Amino acid sequence: MTDDNLVSIDGSLIDAVLSMYWADYRKNSKKAKGLFGFDINHKTPTKVYLTEGIGAERPFVIPILSKGQTGVMDRGYV
Repeated sequence: MTDDNLVSIDGSLIDAVLSMYWADYRKNSKKAKGLFGFDINHKTPTKVYLTEGIGAERPFVIPILSKGQTGVMDRGYV
């Protein structure tokens, strides 16, 4: 394995407008969640997904990583 295949993975909440009915977060609050794959060595984003704010991040690990890549993420993904 080489370190050329390191991909950082993390999610971030993004404020949404109340008319974004799909972006459920909590009562009277709408947030979307951006999930990002970032190529550490080339300093470029690789993949981006957008989901509802209360959505889980773990299911996006497999779609973000390609064969032969190693994901670098916080322990919330374990």
